[in-house]
Amino acid sequence: DCKAFLFPSIYEGFGIPPLEAISAGAKRVVVSDTEVMYEVFGESVDYIEPFKPVANIEELISKHSTICSSVLERYSWKKSAGLIKETLRRFM
Repeated sequence: DCKAFLFPSIYEGFGIPPLEAISAGAKRVVVSDTEVMYEVFGESVDYIEPFKPVANIEELISKHSTICSSVLERYSWKKSAGLIKETLRRFM
């Protein structure tokens, strides 16, 4: 049973691994406290400073419940493919 998906990435362009974890059923996701992660995940995940060790990860993930699945409503392969398709149609 997965308690949380931890992603303390120092550099990330978008955040596909946390999205994949959410789509695979992770109930809690913890990512680095970076601008791109806030842009993609908003308030639906927990944030940590990637250069500071977390003494008690159990305490971090038990503080409050987040709703990760709301992120999947904004980002999906189907939605991305549709946007690409429409963009390509404009140029044909």
